[in-house]
Amino acid sequence: MIDPIRTRLLRAPSEGWISLLLVTAMVVSVSWSLDDSALVLGQRDWTDFLAWASLGGIAVGFLGARVGWSRPVAHLIGAVLAALVVPYMVGGILEPGASPSLRFEATATACLNALLDLLVRGLQVTRETGHYLLVLGLVCWANGQFAAAAVFRHGRPIGPIIVLGAILVANMSATVHDQLWFLVLFTMASLLLLTRLHALDERATWLRRRIGDPAAVGSLYLRGGTVFIVIAVLGALTLTANAKSAPLAGFWDDIKPALVDVSQWLQRIVPAAPDSRSLGVPSFGAQVSIGGIWSTSRDPALSIQRAPGDEYPYYWRATTYDTFTLNGWTSAAMARAPRDAATDLLTGTLDRIPEGTVRTDVTFRITPQSRLFKVAFSPIDPKTIDRAVTVNLAGTDGFLQSIELGGSDPYTVVAAVPDAVDKPGGLTINRLRSAGTAYPPGVVARYTDVPPLAMGPEA
Repeated sequence: MIDPIRTRLLRAPSEGWISLLLVTAMVVSVSWSLDDSALVLGQRDWTDFLAWASLGGIAVGFLGARVGWSRPVAHLIGAVLAALVVPYMVGGILEPGASPSLRFEATATACLNALLDLLVRGLQVTRETGHYLLVLGLVCWANGQFAAAAVFRHGRPIGPIIVLGAILVANMSATVHDQLWFLVLFTMASLLLLTRLHALDERATWLRRRIGDPAAVGSLYLRGGTVFIVIAVLGALTLTANAKSAPLAGFWDDIKPALVDVSQWLQRIVPAAPDSRSLGVPSFGAQVSIGGIWSTSRDPALSIQRAPGDEYPYYWRATTYDTFTLNGWTSAAMARAPRDAATDLLTGTLDRIPEGTVRTDVTFRITPQSRLFKVAFSPIDPKTIDRAVTVNLAGTDGFLQSIELGGSDPYTVVAAVPDAVDKPGGLTINRLRSAGTAYPPGVVARYTDVPPLAMGPEA
């Protein structure tokens, strides 16, 4: 039993060993792209294992096809091996130098804490990273196993090319890193693989019909296909470097709001990559991530109309956060309160304007210039808006987090602005100094609490 299996493994596959190298190049190029993006808190060395995970998947998919396992058995064995190998790799990142048992324990603990943070503790985000590393490793393993099984078991490379190509292009679109050469490597490998398998099909056809020399036909297909691929890739690179076109600009603008919603949902589960590509102006959602770079945008954000001659330098507010998560900001306990048009927005909240405060009501007409905005803008304390909205609060009847409104239609907001210093009762430096520091305990607890490791030992 062992000798036939050994003979089968040592014998070259009908697709050729070069096909195995091309499949490996395809899968590993996707893993390298994910690794280069530094998806987990910008720590690129944390994802170096992705290429090895993909190689493990390729090995299982290839061996399963060569040995002759049935498809369910081959995928079951691959899944079991992935469940053993990938958590071990992740545990080595979470606990470097730990024993095998401690590595598995570290991975399990990180995944369990992530679930407890989101489902039991009710946190907006989780600070765990092990679950993210585990998912990335399993995805890369699955990519390799799927590609190898599809090519060497079924002889169908189109499925892996489409799936892996979509992952590669999506990752390239989401990072600011230049990853053109990963795309070139993937394209060359996939086109050469298609050419080789098509040449094998043509050779089999000629053999079956006894037409001409099958070896000559296969060699002709390979030479001609290789020349065509080289010319096509070089031409594409030339156009990439010189041509300027945006045929999908309209589609991109339409899909941006949906992408923002998806990204904000994902930020609750996985840490945002610091080098991820900006979608334009920020959306001021329920949470915001802190990236490794500062990205600016020249896209127009708002058009604000105010009274003629009003030169006061207002400080505009869209969203406030009260919880620092080391890699971003969020609100600890979100509560929603609907408000009808032209009603007091801050009634019953901790941000209601105290009696006796010297304020002046100022009216603004605001026209959003971006479809990404879902919150209202106002200086200092907003009082009313001329449309029905939902007030997001940090806790029931708590502090104002944001004012949620649907659509990008213009709206009118009335804000209570502190009077200038030259008016009786207006703000002055001395009045602020004499105000005291006896802050309410709730304010101190909410806005001065920081998580462990948020500040250095000398702070």
